[in-house]
Amino acid sequence: MKIDIIISTTCCRSTSLSALMPRPTLRKTINISSGAATSAWEGWSHYCATKAGVLSLTRVADKEYRDQGIRVIGLSPGTVATHMQEQIRASNINPISQLDWSAHIPADWVA
Repeated sequence: MKIDIIISTTCCRSTSLSALMPRPTLRKTINISSGAATSAWEGWSHYCATKAGVLSLTRVADKEYRDQGIRVIGLSPGTVATHMQEQIRASNINPISQLDWSAHIPADWVA
């Protein structure tokens, strides 16, 4: 949980500091979001709370830095075929665990 928030905060801070340097291009930070940010899934309290924190950070940082030419965007790709999804499937704890593997987006699509 801590890693998601720390990494997103660090990236936003780094992008905002770049506003001090003259550049002709628009600067962007893209945070990886999730539908879990606005949903309550059984067994996922930490994940949902972390993603809600990232969503809030993204929205606030975009408002705070937009007038300096910095965009902060959240990308919510859907369920992604990762080791985490394998663990979720094995847990059989909520409806996400029932999804067929083919329902997940390939990990390289997000990258």
